[in-house]
Amino acid sequence: MKISHLTHILTLFTFLLAPLSSLAQSADKWLPQREKEYLVRKSGSLLDMDTRYEYDSKGHVILRYAKTEGCEDSIRYCYDEWGQNIYEADYRGYQSDSLIFYTYDNRAYDPIIHDLCVLRKGYQNVDKEWTVYKAEKIIITRDDNNNILRIGDYTPGEDGQPDIPISYVKNFTYEGNRPLTYTRETYNMDPVTEEAYLKLEEKWTDMKWESCSGQVLDPNECFHGTNRLKSATVYDDYSGYTYALNVTYGGAHPDDYVATMDIPGANLRKVHSLTFTDANGSFIEEFRTYRTAEGKADQLSSIERVTEEYDSHGNKVLFERALTSDPEHPETVSVRQGNKYEYTYNATYDDWTICVEYIFNQSYDPGVDGEYEAYARIERSEWGLLGTIGIQAPHTTAASLPSRPCYDLTGRPATARSRGIIITPAGKKVLR
Repeated sequence: MKISHLTHILTLFTFLLAPLSSLAQSADKWLPQREKEYLVRKSGSLLDMDTRYEYDSKGHVILRYAKTEGCEDSIRYCYDEWGQNIYEADYRGYQSDSLIFYTYDNRAYDPIIHDLCVLRKGYQNVDKEWTVYKAEKIIITRDDNNNILRIGDYTPGEDGQPDIPISYVKNFTYEGNRPLTYTRETYNMDPVTEEAYLKLEEKWTDMKWESCSGQVLDPNECFHGTNRLKSATVYDDYSGYTYALNVTYGGAHPDDYVATMDIPGANLRKVHSLTFTDANGSFIEEFRTYRTAEGKADQLSSIERVTEEYDSHGNKVLFERALTSDPEHPETVSVRQGNKYEYTYNATYDDWTICVEYIFNQSYDPGVDGEYEAYARIERSEWGLLGTIGIQAPHTTAASLPSRPCYDLTGRPATARSRGIIITPAGKKVLR
C-alpha cells in the first residue's frame, strides 16, 4: 500500500513563501516587506539572499524581488478568487543592470477542489522566442452528482492536436457519493510493438466509509478530513499480494487513526498510525511492520516514525524522521533526518521577526549520536499594515511589469482571433 508521509522536509524558500501567500485577510495584519537570509557558519554569518515583497489587498504576495551575489530575480504573481496562483512571471538578471523577462507560467484549477491544479503551462524566452518548457494537464470526469469517476494526466495537445496521456488512469465506481471500487492503471510500452498499453497497478474493492464527499483523488490519502475510509480489500500488482485494510478513528484527538494492513500471503501486518500530541497540531506518524505466523504473536520487525511539532502560533519548530537502527532491536529507532526552528516573536506584529534553522547531522560512528547545527538565519523587517504597504523594487515594479495576457484553456496566450473560453487577467472566464 502506498501511503505517502503527511510531511516532508521543506526547502527554505518554500518554508518562507508559504506563510506569506496564505495570510489572514485582517485589516490589522502586519506583513514584512523585507527578508534577509544568512547562512550560518562557524566563522560567522554570510548574507545569502535579500528579498523584498509587495502584497495585494488580501495579503497575497504579488511581487517578490530577490538579490543574491551576481544574480537578481523578480517574480510577479496573480491569483484567482480562491487565492490560488494562476499566473507567474519571472524576470532574471545576471551581473547586469537590467532584468530580462525569462519565463511565465499559466495555471488553472479544478472548479470544485479549488487548490487542485489541473493545467500548468510554462513558457521560456529562448532567443526572444517564447517556447513551452513545461506542460501538465489533469482531466477529471465527474457524474451528475459531481462524484469523481475518472482521473488521467496528460501533456496538452498543441495547435488543435489531442492531449497525450502520460502515466496513469484512475477509475471509481460509486454508491451515492461513496466509492465502492477504485483502480489505478499505468501506461507501459510494449517492447515489440512499441505501443503504449495500460497495466493494472492497484485495485480496491468492498470499500466502506465513515464519511466521504465524493471528491476522492486517491484512497491511499483518505484517512483524515472529510474523506475517511473504514475498510477495503486491496490488490497491489507490485507485490502481487491482496490484503485487507481496516481503519479506526479517534482517541485523545478526533483525527487520530490507526490503519492496519493484513497481508497473509507475505506473513506481514503493516500498521500506519497518526497521533496528535497537542492543540497546536503537533503529531507523531508511525509505520510499523510485523511478521506474522499462525498460532504465534506478531513479531515487530521495523519502525519508521515522523515527528512534527508546532508552537502556539502554528509555526513548525521540529521535523524528525527516525528509523529502526538495529534489526535485532526493532523497537529502537534513531533520527536520520531533522530540522529545528527557533523563532523570535514581536508582540506588535503578532509574528516572528527572526527564525534560525538547524539541520540534523547524522553520525555514522557506533554509539555516537548525531547533533543539530545552525544552518540559516532569516530576519524580517520593514513591517507594514495590510492594505497600506507597497515597495518599489529595483528595476522591476508592479507598475513597470508588462500587462498579463489573456489565455485560453490550453494555456496559450489568447489573440484577437481566439475563440471559445478565455481566461482574463483577473482570472475570470469569458466566452468569445
